[in-house]
Amino acid sequence: MLDEVESVVPEGVNTLMYADDVTLFTQHREKASAVELLQTAVDRVAYWSKVKKMQLNTEKSEVTFFSSDSREAMWTPSVTLNGKHMPYNPNQKFLGVYLDRTLCFSHHVEVVTRKASARCNILASLARKTWGWKKSNLHRVYQALIMPVMNYAAAG
Repeated sequence: MLDEVESVVPEGVNTLMYADDVTLFTQHREKASAVELLQTAVDRVAYWSKVKKMQLNTEKSEVTFFSSDSREAMWTPSVTLNGKHMPYNPNQKFLGVYLDRTLCFSHHVEVVTRKASARCNILASLARKTWGWKKSNLHRVYQALIMPVMNYAAAG
């Protein structure tokens, strides 16, 4: 059924799908042209969903914008879904990875650092000098709780 979604979006709009999540994206030199193309795609997917008796969750729908041009830092696209303005999210989360406007991943690194640090506190409490766990058990905790957080979506 998700293959049908790809067939309704206009040429120039890409789709990424995972389970019940659909991401639509496009690129264009002119921001207005990109927004117009994306709005067409959103309208078509909304109509397709209505025909298929599926309801899109407008509360979870967001729009974002990526650009390395610092002059465009304050610009936000305006896209609607079923007549409702889709909120702009500068740090869009896609499959567990936060994407920021310039794709430098600074927000993602901050989130991962906070999460790993909190889990390091668990490890520290288990490693007390007076009654702490064996080094081999601490290593297992590290491998199970901290490494996956730091390695998820990491390069290399």
